[in-house]
Amino acid sequence: MRIKLGAALVTAVTVATASTACTTTTDGTATTSPATPTGTTTTVGRSSSKPTSTSRKASGPLADLQACEMLSSAEQAHFGITATGKSSELGSGRLCTWQVRGQEYTSILNVILYDSAGLKDLSDTLNKKPIASIGNRQTIQVINDVEKNCAVMMAVTDTTRVATQATVGVDVDKACEMALELARVVEPKLPRG
Repeated sequence: MRIKLGAALVTAVTVATASTACTTTTDGTATTSPATPTGTTTTVGRSSSKPTSTSRKASGPLADLQACEMLSSAEQAHFGITATGKSSELGSGRLCTWQVRGQEYTSILNVILYDSAGLKDLSDTLNKKPIASIGNRQTIQVINDVEKNCAVMMAVTDTTRVATQATVGVDVDKACEMALELARVVEPKLPRG
């Protein structure tokens, strides 16, 4: 069985590994260098920095939501998810990542909560296009042809958004279908701005 690990995960691991530098203090303890980058690589509309499992204090209308709680057990089963999602922070987003192992490749699904970044904060350099609204929310699709993933961004307020993102092997069309289906499942659980 061939398993192709999704490009988004590979990129996240690469960024996490590359962004950590060590210096030595006089007692020999390794510490993170103060010059360590805090997040400059953009991946489908989000700033990529070292993923962490620590959580910062969320605020605003998304504060009561947890990314890994956005899918019920039945919804996870619908998407083929059999393992617990991994909660982390990446740039300004709080996310949950699920891996779905297939016969030919591994699919990666993400739900990302942006407590302080709205649709207007997406970079102009992204391959984005407006798509039909989901639940009367302004919705934008972002395709990353390099990393072969697709995201659906939904406005919650002017300064907050939620994204669903998928990598399905190297098939961007399937990734966009999966991200859209995931967004339709997540949207009814979002607060109204």
